[in-house]
Amino acid sequence: DGLRPDSIQLELLANGASTGTTLTLTAPVLGGNQWSGKFENLPKYDAEGALITYTVREVSQPEDYDQTGNDGANVTNTQTVTPEVQKYWSGVAAEDLPDSVTVTLLQNGTAVDTVELTEANGWSASFDEQLKYDAQGNAYTYTVEETLIDGADPANTDFLISYGGSLAEGFEVYNVEPVDITVEKLWKD
Repeated sequence: DGLRPDSIQLELLANGASTGTTLTLTAPVLGGNQWSGKFENLPKYDAEGALITYTVREVSQPEDYDQTGNDGANVTNTQTVTPEVQKYWSGVAAEDLPDSVTVTLLQNGTAVDTVELTEANGWSASFDEQLKYDAQGNAYTYTVEETLIDGADPANTDFLISYGGSLAEGFEVYNVEPVDITVEKLWKD
């Protein structure tokens, strides 16, 4: 997807303290998810004869990734996304617009973040950065739901709500003011 850096740098720690030694890992020529390298010829014991515990840490976090694992020797980075939402009003007079609406971001159906949309922010906002994949490498499914309109449950308002867009393109929430149509049936016998 072109988001990964060409290389990363790991710093070697001995008993939790920096050794000043770094190792640069570069992307495998044929691609792949595992980048590897080796710190070599390290002392096994410190000056007092105690066993040294070596760990690594990533020197700088790659953009669009969060470190989701580090067992001391293996560092795992997981791609992140920053979902966006835009609100659209249709058939709603300016004086009938609410002061705010709250939109909730759902990750596999569970609420993970909310944003408040107002006229001042152009009825659009970005959610907090989220992980794109779970620990097993499965992509999360993200959706949005309008959860409050001027502090009220949307089901208790007069607006009809529909949703569009996607994680990649940005989510969209549409509110339409409904109209009433009166119908009549006449019988002529």
